[in-house]
Amino acid sequence: LQRKEFANHVGHEVWSNYGPSDFEDADDQWWDDDVYLAETVRHVQAVTSEFLTDHDALGAANDERRYWDRVLWSVFTGENITQEAIPAYLTPDKDRGITYSDEIIEMKGKISLHPFQPEPKDDYVNDSFTHNEDMDVTNKIGTIRVQYDWSPRTDLEHVIEPEKLDKIEPLIHYVNHAAILRSTKDNILVFEYRGQMRHLIGTRAAMMQIAETCFPELVDLRLETLKRADKYDF
Repeated sequence: LQRKEFANHVGHEVWSNYGPSDFEDADDQWWDDDVYLAETVRHVQAVTSEFLTDHDALGAANDERRYWDRVLWSVFTGENITQEAIPAYLTPDKDRGITYSDEIIEMKGKISLHPFQPEPKDDYVNDSFTHNEDMDVTNKIGTIRVQYDWSPRTDLEHVIEPEKLDKIEPLIHYVNHAAILRSTKDNILVFEYRGQMRHLIGTRAAMMQIAETCFPELVDLRLETLKRADKYDF
């Protein structure tokens, strides 16, 4: 290299004094660090050799020995002990009447047997479905779809009237930090919604129920936001 910009961090006057002969066969030479490393590795192997054993191999060998011990016991005594009892941690809900299959499932680091599930044609043979016309569900999220436009309305003037704050205090306490009050003008309560979009309809329905008792003159309750979806909901 003859151009200074290729090694300006050390200076051309420094690195230009070294030629190819200074670095040839450098990998074949023994350095002090190589000797120190070799001695260290030899010391570790000498001191900790018993801890460097393959524990998986030891476990497999131990299981093999235990298996043949059981086989020999069964042959000479006539008592079959090769079938081990199922551990309790594999059937955590057996005391609740859950019947387990012979399939092992693992979820979040926990292992158990899969609950036995009959065929759908057998499991649902006695099921019947009727249309409900006179009852309503308590939680409307995901059950009753409500078409609600949460985009901010530009025709509403945002004014917070202090005399109404005491009456709608239960609403403000309920919604907490999930929504910020922006206006009470014309008995239209406008909140800036900051919670999860999937909870918007349910939150508004609950607030409407609270408003029936604390603010009966309510005309409309709006939860407005510029968001379109929750994060990772695409």
